[in-house]
Amino acid sequence: MEEAARRKELGDFLRKSRERRTPEAAGLPAGSRRKTPGLRRQEVADLAGVGPTWYTWLEQGRQINPSARTLGAIAAALGLTRPERAHLFRLADGLPGRDGGAGGDGESADAPAVPDAVRAVMSRVDPFPSCVYTLSYDLLLCNDAYAACFPDLAATRGAERNILRHFSRLDSAELAAHEDLVRAMVHRFRSNYSAHLDNPQWRALVADVILRNPLMKEHWEKHVVLEASDHALDTVRTAVGEITFTPVSFTVGGSPALNVLVGVPRSERDHQLLAELLAAHAPPRGGR
Repeated sequence: MEEAARRKELGDFLRKSRERRTPEAAGLPAGSRRKTPGLRRQEVADLAGVGPTWYTWLEQGRQINPSARTLGAIAAALGLTRPERAHLFRLADGLPGRDGGAGGDGESADAPAVPDAVRAVMSRVDPFPSCVYTLSYDLLLCNDAYAACFPDLAATRGAERNILRHFSRLDSAELAAHEDLVRAMVHRFRSNYSAHLDNPQWRALVADVILRNPLMKEHWEKHVVLEASDHALDTVRTAVGEITFTPVSFTVGGSPALNVLVGVPRSERDHQLLAELLAAHAPPRGGR
């Protein structure tokens, strides 16, 4: 990604974070003449110990190259969480004069291989729906139960087999029913994106999928980031009714770009509905 675009991404994140930071949380008086939410640029600059003009230029995407110490001071002034702080440093690491240590050129064009050990784990979690996906939400592998819950997604191949793409194509009513899931996925993708700004596949997902879907675009433009993959399956509409799952997810130790998700039915009724769904679906055995 060209330098100007990276600076714009950094400035946007700083501005949205500043607007979310309340004066009370920053230890400042709220005052009665505030016309905009959050902190003023002057206040962030004062809290971080930098000049207000310098900070304004940083937010505006001008050619400012902050040091690690200054970034830390700004992160503290904005009250950034650990994942938000990491996101800030990843964005700044691609600027001139920085070593890029927290960045990277992203996933390769070829999908990473799913280790045999992960396939073995998935074969043991039946009948719970389970899948393996990448940081950019490409679906690499899923079991029969997951395919029964998301048959259209499981049937896709190639670049189309992407969870974000799948949800972006749902009609507005169906997508609204999954808003919590969509919001979490977009925020998690936003966090991962800061380390993949130069990857054309990631940029295409933003331009062709997220920004073209009104709900996804709304959450994307808030520039909220999540670190933990604490989302995925929740309430899923299926052919036999709505089934509610508790998501359990983890990254693969030897392949940190891979995520494994397992959905555990929350109640006895959910277990029964899942059994009915699997009986009706009757797919071939094994991962897809």
